[in-house]
Amino acid sequence: MLGVSQEIPALILPLSLATMGSHASLVRSRIHYPSDVIAGGMIAVAVNAAAWALRPPSRLRSSRMATRDRPAADGVAPHSPHAAKRGGDAVRD
Repeated sequence: MLGVSQEIPALILPLSLATMGSHASLVRSRIHYPSDVIAGGMIAVAVNAAAWALRPPSRLRSSRMATRDRPAADGVAPHSPHAAKRGGDAVRD
């Protein structure tokens, strides 16, 4: 649910409702204890946070790349080989 909603934010509400309904059904039918369902949800959130940190959603990756390749005010892209010629704001290796 969390992975899909990162890529398609409009699906977070319907997917959350479906997930909560299925988890409530597991508790109601006495298949799982409430603590099991809560612990599983916490594990899912932790795994999702780690996945987000390792590989952000594609919409964020594409916007970062667009920002990175955009020329600066002086017309030189910040990560181009010519950026060192701009002056004091260049990154040194």
